[in-house]
Amino acid sequence: MAERYDLIVIGAGNGGLMTACRAARMGLKALVIEQNNLPGGAATSFVRGRFEFEASLHEIPDFGEGDMRGELGRLFDELGINVEMLPIKNAFRYVVNSNGVNELDVTFPHGK
Repeated sequence: MAERYDLIVIGAGNGGLMTACRAARMGLKALVIEQNNLPGGAATSFVRGRFEFEASLHEIPDFGEGDMRGELGRLFDELGINVEMLPIKNAFRYVVNSNGVNELDVTFPHGK
């Protein structure tokens, strides 16, 4: 491990990892320090007692092509990451079931 760094990043969540990645692309020597055993921050799951919580991202906006290309898409372009995204009609589905009977079944289209 080097003794001198141009940048020290506290936290290996999405923001910290992105900061270190951009610094490295600029030729800077970066050190990332993370207190947990896995990187990812809010893009991971965690356990509290007998419950596991998945706090990760479920929707990635601003990823489209052309006029729909937003900040995240441009960031992926900058990093040379090529991901084929397949659009889906509905973003979410909410089902309320009581005693084996669907009392409510609603889908939400993207952008609503």
